[in-house]
Amino acid sequence: MLKATSEYLKSVGLTGPAVIVDETRARANITAMAAKARRSGVVFRPHFKTHQSVQVGRWFADAGVDGFVGHDGRTFRRIRLA
Repeated sequence: MLKATSEYLKSVGLTGPAVIVDETRARANITAMAAKARRSGVVFRPHFKTHQSVQVGRWFADAGVDGFVGHDGRTFRRIRLA
């Protein structure tokens, strides 16, 4: 099975380390976390370094998250997502 998986990944252009994310599940989790924070009256500030992904950052923005915590602990309210 490992060999078949490796061959498939090569066939779609992944030849090195990569993160494969189930977008539907990730978006559902992000939405649930953001909703729970709103219900609890707390500010939801995910740590951007965890995912280091512009695309995942957009998913957080889509869920209403308006800021992130950077690698040095500073909070960023607006991040330019290239």
